[in-house]
Amino acid sequence: MKKCEALEHDASVQGTELAKARQSTQDARVEAQGALQEIQEAKKIAAGKAFSMQSKYLRRKSSC
Repeated sequence: MKKCEALEHDASVQGTELAKARQSTQDARVEAQGALQEIQEAKKIAAGKAFSMQSKYLRRKSSC
């Protein structure tokens, strides 16, 4: 009987550890998605600035 109780306890502990690991994985996924979104926004900003600078340079060049 004690062996069965010990196994049940071990299973319960493992279940708790698994739940914590799942939550940790989910948190990491959310963080990674946020970082990816920031990178994508930075790329858009950089592309916009490059376009803006090209437009500015072309206007100056063509007006001379």
